[in-house]
Order: sequence, then C-alpha cells, then structure tokens
Amino acid sequence: MPDAQAGRRALLGGAGGLVTLAVLAPGDRTLPFVVWEDDFTGPSGRMPRHWQFDRTARAAAGRMTPANAALDGNGHFTLAARSTDHGYTCTQVYGTYPARVIAVGQFLEVRAKVPVSPGVWPALWTMGANSPHNGPGIPPATGWPACGEVDLLEVMYADSRERYSAHLHAPQAGQPSNWRIAQPVMTPGWHSYGVWFQHDSISLFYDTALIAVARKAARPPGSRWVFNQPQFPLIDISVGGSDAGPPHFTGTIELVVDRIRCYRTCPYPAHREEPSP
Repeated sequence: MPDAQAGRRALLGGAGGLVTLAVLAPGDRTLPFVVWEDDFTGPSGRMPRHWQFDRTARAAAGRMTPANAALDGNGHFTLAARSTDHGYTCTQVYGTYPARVIAVGQFLEVRAKVPVSPGVWPALWTMGANSPHNGPGIPPATGWPACGEVDLLEVMYADSRERYSAHLHAPQAGQPSNWRIAQPVMTPGWHSYGVWFQHDSISLFYDTALIAVARKAARPPGSRWVFNQPQFPLIDISVGGSDAGPPHFTGTIELVVDRIRCYRTCPYPAHREEPSP
C-alpha cells in the first residue's frame, strides 16, 4: 500500500456487514462476554463517543476531514468519500485509548457495508496500543511498523475488484513487512469482519467463517512478531493510491458501520477452540 501507507507512516511518526449473529441477540451480554460495544445510536452529525478523527491521516488524492465521519441518526457510523468543487475529501477515525482496546485473547467484530469503487480505498484495521498515535497508550511508545498493524479488510480496487485483502504489518529486517494472509471474495451488502488475537496467532473471519490464521511460527523470514499486545481499532475511507487507482466518481461514496463489538473470546461456537494451522 505505498501511497496510503505513506500517510499512515506520517500519522504514526514512524518510518515508513453481515448476517446478524445468532449467538447473541442485540443487547445480550451472556457468554461470550461483550467487553465493550458501539451500536452508534445518537443524533445525526455527531462523532460517536470514544472515537476521534485522525488529524494526521493523509490521502493520496484527496483531503482528510472530520466532516466526513458522523452518526447518521439511524444507528450507523458513516464515513464518506466525496467529490466536491475543490477536489475529493475522505476521512479516518480511531477508537480512543483506553476505552477502545482489544486485549490478547479478545475478539473484535465489525459489522459494516463496505463500498467497492475505482479510486476509493476503505479499510478496517488495528494497531498496537503502544503506538504514540493513540494518546498516551501503553509505554514505551513505539512507531510504525514496530507497533504492528492488522488489516481486517482493505478494498484495493486496482488489485482486485471482487476481493478484499487482509494483511499484517510488522518490522522485517529494518523495513515494514507486508504479509498478505487472505484475499476472500466480497459480495455487496452487510457483512461482519472479525479478528481473534491469541497468543502467537491471529485468526480472521468473514461472516462467522474462518478465512485465515497467521501464526508467529509461520511469519515471513526476518520479520518480528509484535502482536502479543493490546490493539486499538481504526476505520478509514481514503481516495487514490496505487492500489485503489485514480478516483473518477462524483457525489458521495460511503462506508457504513452498523456495530463494533469486542468480545472476551471468539463468539462463534464452532471456532472457540484455537483453529488448526
């Protein structure tokens, strides 16, 4: 992700939707225990509590602005890419520390409707809570890629119009590694995207189905495993970049988030035991 990653490196100061779960009904806090959740209820036009606009984010072919991220008044958090008379605008937000942290052993699930369009680059991801990007975080402060990054989803239109990519980023011989661990087919509409942080492994899910397991023992040669630490969530919809391609759209394209939950463990009964390699 050369162009978008450049923006992320800048913000970090370092180099460089779904079928509703049958397991838990809305508001049900029985096992698996919900550690925290955002259902994005509230008046339209507001930034939800525990979320902030990322003022250091950059886009390859547009301007990041807090005006493009807000509740819609119908229980959704909407992030928009817009074509304006003065160019393209987009946005990036993150969950604040310590209220929105995913600890080792816990499971993050995002229910969202993700757009696929030329030149538009939506993403759902996490970074280590020791990143100086998210306030005080967990000391000692560590820049990117040493803090680690897990991309649950990136839609790279120029790379594949029918698939999304999932990656890990960590230090590798002095450079950031780009470990693609899945590239599943996407379909329109609401889907869930999940990640289970276990000791020495990361499991990724799409609509409750296990799609990939990344293990410390199978990491790329020369790379460091930096994921045995708490993470915090980020959401963005960017414009342009080598993997998204040049933007040509008019009007507004939206990434709509219905719900985000952090569970104490995997909420899907078939996968509560550690997956096989």
